[in-house]
Amino acid sequence: MNKTGIEIVRGTFREVLEGPNFNTALIAKYFNNGYIQFVDGKELGYNQFVKHVEAQKKVLDTLSISFKSIIQENDIVFSNHIAMN
Repeated sequence: MNKTGIEIVRGTFREVLEGPNFNTALIAKYFNNGYIQFVDGKELGYNQFVKHVEAQKKVLDTLSISFKSIIQENDIVFSNHIAMN
């Protein structure tokens, strides 16, 4: 059975962000170079996103993601979430 986009996004957050180690290969597995994310009102491209994840891993012992909302329309998934340590 194929996973939905929402299932893929949740799994990606679990592996990449909630996982204990900073792993660029794992990030590259799930995110392509065209990835764009908005964090605190700022747009981050792929390279900035990787640096953002690395910085979080350096200062946080643990990280958990709480989804406020997550929706899928065709092949687009939008999530509004909070990262907590």
